[in-house]
Amino acid sequence: MTNSKISSFANESSIHGIKFIFNPKSHKISRLLWTLSFTLSIFGLIYYSKSVFVKYNSKPDFGVKIQQVAISKIPFPAVTICAPFFASPEFANFNEIMSKITNDNATEKEIKYFIANLFACDSKFLGNLFLEFNLTNFNIVELIKESSVNRFKFLNICEFEMYRSECHEIFTDRGICYTENLQHFETIYDNNSISNDFYFESNQNSETIWSLDRGYFDKSSQKIPFRANKKNIFTAIIAMKNSIADNVCISNGKSFTFILHLPNEIPTFFHDQFSLPYENIKTVTLTATKFKADEELKNYSPKIRSCYFENEKKLKFFKSYTKNICDLECLANKTLEICGCVKFSMPREEGTPVCGLDKIECYLEVIDNWPEEDIEAPCDCLKTCNDIEYSIRYEKLSNSEHIEALIEKIEQENLKNGTITELFIGFKDHIVTEYETFVAYKLQNLIADIGGLLGLFLGCSVLSLIEIIYYFYEILKGKRNAANDGSF
Repeated sequence: MTNSKISSFANESSIHGIKFIFNPKSHKISRLLWTLSFTLSIFGLIYYSKSVFVKYNSKPDFGVKIQQVAISKIPFPAVTICAPFFASPEFANFNEIMSKITNDNATEKEIKYFIANLFACDSKFLGNLFLEFNLTNFNIVELIKESSVNRFKFLNICEFEMYRSECHEIFTDRGICYTENLQHFETIYDNNSISNDFYFESNQNSETIWSLDRGYFDKSSQKIPFRANKKNIFTAIIAMKNSIADNVCISNGKSFTFILHLPNEIPTFFHDQFSLPYENIKTVTLTATKFKADEELKNYSPKIRSCYFENEKKLKFFKSYTKNICDLECLANKTLEICGCVKFSMPREEGTPVCGLDKIECYLEVIDNWPEEDIEAPCDCLKTCNDIEYSIRYEKLSNSEHIEALIEKIEQENLKNGTITELFIGFKDHIVTEYETFVAYKLQNLIADIGGLLGLFLGCSVLSLIEIIYYFYEILKGKRNAANDGSF
């Protein structure tokens, strides 16, 4: 019965060569040659099918679709402005205290404020210069916070034309800076891990309305982060008294710094920092490039697609993943490992030692040599699958009558005994370029390739596979019937 079924299958099957192998009338050499050919075809099918499966699972093809999207799909970048001075003259007038130190009549309190604020200068000689003072109870972070210059003493305007919001404090490697359009600290930091030193009061809503992966999921245009808009211009007017202007860190020169970054990440060492010299007017035109990843990419491991989605890699101190933030955590961990402490601005847990005077050179060396040995992605800090990159060019933007009136008023009040520095940042176009990465080699491509290989090597199709299943069923059915007949 079984042999007859096999012979019947061989004669009627659409699979090439089977009927010649099982035909009893064929010559033995002919059957042997057909058996050998069929076996080689099976091996060829397995070999090339394996390559196709590897391509689908481990080395997939990704394509990129380029399109133009409305600028309102992305947020305006967060803007952080840092001054070249770190202390208010009432706490640490650098020139005055330096003179007192030279004459050996400076108080311990004055020296503490002076040194704490010079940490942000990153001067390598600083540690050895002041080690002799042997200061006790020296809390660098608290002293920097206490003695920082109040925003309203120099940063008169720091706002968007279209929205009611103001800059607020943020702790950076340059000391206390002021930022606008940054999401609330509670949505950025993991408050179960990070030190309270990094939290500042903010009048912002802690509600999250935007993320890199989801985009905007709230239609409101009055919540942070504000949407990018051609008419919305960020304005910073710095009216500075000469008494404050003298309080500069030599390494930074007489120049402010502004940093553009994503609204869900703090400014870091790894962001581009742009110079804003005293008594300058800078008008900055923004352009943005949006990178989008198709949801199908989530079916592949991060190493295959070379990127992480926002909540895919858990960070210790931050709620959402970005490459810059991951690099910052990694650098902090490396600094702690080598120096036994971290720089005052690096993320840390409560109780983690903050580097003192004797460790300045150590942490600066770690930062200068980062990353080690040209490692492409230390700590597995891959790029973000969905991302936005901002770039700038200096070009004239038009201000509203309201802003022009404010500028004129500030200039009249301050030009006699100080300097005026102006910064305007805005988009010029209504659209941005979006690069969407998608899976070019999908399941249907895999099925088509496997089908082609089956046809090439065996001359069969899906129906041929059904034939095999059917004939096996017939064989099993015949055996079961034979067993039932034998039991009577």
